[in-house]
Parts: sequence; structure tokens; C-alpha cells
Amino acid sequence: MNGKLLYYWITCPDVRRESIAFIILLILLTSLSGCSEERGSPEGSLVIKDALNRKVVIERAPERIVSLAPSVTEILFAVGAGDRVVGVTKYCDYPEEAKERAKVGDITHPDIERILSLSPDLVIAHRLNDIEVIKKLDELGIPVIALEERSLEDVMESIELIGKITGCEENATRIVERMRERIKEINESVQRRGVRVMVVVWHDPVWIAGGETFIDDMIKICGGVNVFEDVRGYQIVGYEKMIAKDPEIIIVMRDDETGEIPYEAIMKDERLSSISAVKNGRVYMIDADILSRPSPRLMDGLEELFKIIQEET
Repeated sequence: MNGKLLYYWITCPDVRRESIAFIILLILLTSLSGCSEERGSPEGSLVIKDALNRKVVIERAPERIVSLAPSVTEILFAVGAGDRVVGVTKYCDYPEEAKERAKVGDITHPDIERILSLSPDLVIAHRLNDIEVIKKLDELGIPVIALEERSLEDVMESIELIGKITGCEENATRIVERMRERIKEINESVQRRGVRVMVVVWHDPVWIAGGETFIDDMIKICGGVNVFEDVRGYQIVGYEKMIAKDPEIIIVMRDDETGEIPYEAIMKDERLSSISAVKNGRVYMIDADILSRPSPRLMDGLEELFKIIQEET
């Protein structure tokens, strides 16, 4: 995952219950590049080099799309291709219309038979989906594209790519332009830089967002310094390291299942009481969906992060 493996751990209960060993194994698989595209043969087709380093040929704009990740579903609806989405995972809960689509299982183990029953002409996956499922669908002649976003730039490239694939390129371009404008406005509004920030994506054990993640990008845009920018991707950190880094602000992610548990885990742990953020009551919660899903809604998370960091300066 480099920047995003824990995205699914954060937002999906079943994935959070997967073993840490499995997550660590995935972290080792971070060297592959994101997607690129080029026009190829036959004339008018689109050749995609995806996050699994596979070349996928899209011969025409898809009419029946299955999404295997909540972020992909959000992007598809955002660019205007929601009416062509016929299947999603059980965690695809935004926008509301997505809840009405047929469910094809969870993220790590989607149901191949259920996917096939929907007769898709394109499946858009994430690099964290079961590789065997992707291989099987490919063998059956169904185009599958795997995405991966390590940075905010990657997120915007995924939006543009999905727009291009679906024939909604103008809408995608407008979304990305708005995102760039919001990023520029927020960054230019920063009054003070250098505030030490730590983002906790899971609390037991403590997983943090390190460098080379879009969360790290967001911290920097808002004038903060990620105290774990020297750590690549998402990693478990011990209390000693947290104390040594002494963040001035700690952000924890909140969802419907955990509620305030992550917040209380940080605030009430005596071992962390000497940390500036804890001592001064500067531990905050942000909705996991707008801080961890690589979709246009990251801009909502960016604005919340900006308010927290700049109010504290």
C-alpha cells in the first residue's frame, strides 16, 4: 500500500479483523507504480498500464462496471458514470445511490460468481484486492484495472483516468481542477508552518500515516510537519517513538463502528500523557472516510485538517 494500505483497515470492519501479519505482507508489496495510459490498437482503444504492471486494453467506453473499492465507487459516481455501475462491495456506502447497487462481497475477497452474474464489461479494482480474483477475471476475458494512489497527485490522476475510460473526461477534468484550486487556496491561507502533527489511522496497535502517503501531502499543504515523515507508508509505532516525536497535534480517525474509542485510547493512556498534544488537549477526530479514501472527498478532509492545524497556530 505505500500510502494507502491501511485505508481498508480503517474503513472496513472485516479488514480490520484481518491479521496484522497479512497487512505487513501487503506493505512489502509497495514497489509497483501507479496507472498510465496510452492510445493503442485497435484504433480508438485505450491501453492502460495499471498498478499491477499489467497492460489492459479498453476497446470502448464500458456500460456495465463493477467497482471493487469504495474510493473507486465514489469516483465513478462523481464523474457521472454512476448509472453504469452495476456492482460494488458491501463497503461502498457513498453516495447514497451506491448502496442500491448489487453487492459483490468484501474488498479482500470479492465473489467471482457474483461478479460474473452481473455481466460486467469492466471491473475497476484496487491493488489490495485479491490478486487471484483479478487473474481469474482476466482469464475469463473481463478487463480489470487495478488502481493505487500514493499521493494526492495519484488520486487526481485516478480521477482523470476513470473519466477518460468512461467517456466522462470533461467532468473528471473539472473535478480535478476544483481540487487543485482548493489545495492552492488552503495552502495560501496558511499563517504559520512547522506545526508537528501525527495522524493515527488505527489505535490498537497504533498505526500511523508516514511519508509517501496522501495524508502526508495533506499535512504539508495545511502547514504542518508529519512527525513520522521519515517512515514510509503506514506503519506500527511504539509508545517510545511517539513520545520522542512529541507531536503538538494528534489526529485520530473516527467511524461509525469505533466512535470515540480511538480518541479515548490516546487521551486516557498514561504512557502518552507527556506528549504535548495529549497534555494540551490537542487530540482531534476526523471522519475516516474523508481522510482515508482516495476520492474527491479528500478535499473535505483537507479543509478539516487545515482548520485544526491553523486554529492551533
